[in-house]
Amino acid sequence: MSTPSKARKRQHGKNGWPSWLTRKRRPQASPTKLYTHPFSRELGRTIQAWRRAHRLKATVVADLAKLSRSALAKMERGEVWFSINMAMRVCDAMGLCIAAATFEALRRAGRLPR
Repeated sequence: MSTPSKARKRQHGKNGWPSWLTRKRRPQASPTKLYTHPFSRELGRTIQAWRRAHRLKATVVADLAKLSRSALAKMERGEVWFSINMAMRVCDAMGLCIAAATFEALRRAGRLPR
């Protein structure tokens, strides 16, 4: 067997592996926080306040609404965009009227007079 040429050895680096496999990778910058509308944040907070006031578990509500628990948690914290259909499913699972939740969220967001 023949030994690899010097050019090939230089191409593969010191230990014989390709450089793209052995080089250290820079840590990825954390993604910037996505903008969510104030109404969406307040609707999520309203849903969370209602759920906690009635001592409902997040896993139970998420199962009834056919969502994952993490999706419900992100919705309640206002970290994601969500559709009105998703909000309706969560409100129906808790027995909350979507109109009442929407009205409360608008009031909290400062869109309605107190």
